[in-house]
Amino acid sequence: KTWGGIALYPKYDFTSTFSLGARYESFSNKDGVTALIDANGNGVSVNSFTITPTFTVADGHLLLKPEFRVDSYDKNFFVDGDGKDTKSQSTFTWAMIYKF
Repeated sequence: KTWGGIALYPKYDFTSTFSLGARYESFSNKDGVTALIDANGNGVSVNSFTITPTFTVADGHLLLKPEFRVDSYDKNFFVDGDGKDTKSQSTFTWAMIYKF
């Protein structure tokens, strides 16, 4: 039995105060060897895409990082707002990092 994955993390600094990063991750656990399994114990595979702009403020001491992410599984893995099973979900988060 096998499992495996790949991740790519490109980032570009447009200015000293703004950058844009993206992340693509793919993980296959179809044999159910590790971590990602469904409710019945069967293996699943997932693809995730994330986009993260970064704003640097306060003389470089504060990083503001909104993040949008989409996870897509090959089987129903999530529950939507109506209580129905679904294969994907989108999330938005916000991070603030203070450097001193």
